[in-house]
Amino acid sequence: MNPNLPTKLQNFFTYLEQEIAPHAAVLDQDSNALKQAYEAMLEKQMFGAAVPQKFGGLELNNTEAYYFYRNLTCASAALNLLQAQYQGVLKMITAFASEEFKAQWLPPACRGEIKFAHAVAQLHHPHLKAVSAQREGEYFKINGQARYVTGFGFADHVALGFIVDDKEYMAIAPFKQQPGMCVHEPLDLIAAKSTNTVTVDLENYLIPVGNIFYEKPVSFFQSISIHGHHFASMTAGIALAILKLIATAPLFKEAHVQHAYQCLSIRFAAYEQQVLQLQAQDLTAPTRAKGIVLTKDCLLLAEQLFRGAAAQKDHPLNRLKNEAQLFSALGAEKELLGAMCEVVSSC
Repeated sequence: MNPNLPTKLQNFFTYLEQEIAPHAAVLDQDSNALKQAYEAMLEKQMFGAAVPQKFGGLELNNTEAYYFYRNLTCASAALNLLQAQYQGVLKMITAFASEEFKAQWLPPACRGEIKFAHAVAQLHHPHLKAVSAQREGEYFKINGQARYVTGFGFADHVALGFIVDDKEYMAIAPFKQQPGMCVHEPLDLIAAKSTNTVTVDLENYLIPVGNIFYEKPVSFFQSISIHGHHFASMTAGIALAILKLIATAPLFKEAHVQHAYQCLSIRFAAYEQQVLQLQAQDLTAPTRAKGIVLTKDCLLLAEQLFRGAAAQKDHPLNRLKNEAQLFSALGAEKELLGAMCEVVSSC
C-alpha cells in the first residue's frame, strides 16, 4: 500500500480487500448484494472523488484517484462499474457546470441523497446522433436511444447527453419509467450482470432548460479525455486481481512460474508509473493498449496454472476473464484496437 496516500483512502482500501473482494463473485451476479455494497460506500463517504471539498467531495489528485479506481476494480469490477457512473457524472458537473449548478447538485450527491447514472456515451460518437433534441420554449424535446446505461434501480437521476443542430448538451433527468422514457430490461452482460445496465428509449421526452449543465460544439466531448486515468486504472485493477490469483496457484513456487510472475509484475509496475506520470489528456491509445495487452498476458499465465480448475464454472478466473473482456470492450475504439496490435507485435 502506498504510504503517501491519505489515511482515509488506505483504510478504505483495507476495507475493500477484507470485506468486498471475498464476495466479488456474488457482487458480479446479485443486484441486492451489490446494492448493499454500494450503500456501504455511501456510508463511508467515498463518493465525489473529483469533487472539491467545498462541495462535500474528496478532491482526490490524479495519483489518489488512480489508486482509488484501481483498488476498487481489483476488489469488485461490478461495484466499480456501478459507482463509476456516479463518479463520472459528478466529475463532469465539476468540470463543466456553473458554480450555481454545482452548489445545487454536488453536495447532496456527495452525501448520497442523489444517485446518478451516466447516459452520455453517444457523445463519443456524435456522427451517429443516437439522441437528438429540439428546443421548445423552456424545454428540450428529446428523441433517440441511449445504450449501455448502468445502474437502473440504483440511481434516481441520469446525466443525459444529446445533440441539437451543431451543439451537444448534457442535462440531469429523473431515471425511471415515465412518459417519454422507456427503460428496457437489463442487458445480459458477460460480466457485472448485477449492475442493471439497460437501454433507454426516449420519445418526445421533455427536459427543462434549467437542468442543462454542459453546452459545447459537436465533437467537443469526443476530443477530451477527462476519464483517461479511470480507464487506465480499471484495466490495472483487473490485471492486479489476476496477479493476486496467480499467487494462489499450487505451482506458484515453481521456478519457471516465479520468473513469469516477476516479469509480469515488472511490466505492471512500469505501466502504472507511466500512467501516473501522464495527465488524463495525454493517456493516448498506445498507453492504454499496453495495459490491455498486459492484462491479456496475465490471463494467459493464469490459464496455464489453473487449466483443470478453471473448467469449473464458479472458478474466479472465469469471472476475471469476462471482466477483462468487458472493460477492454468499453474502451475499444478503432484507434485503440490498432494500438493494441502494435503493442502485441512489439512484445
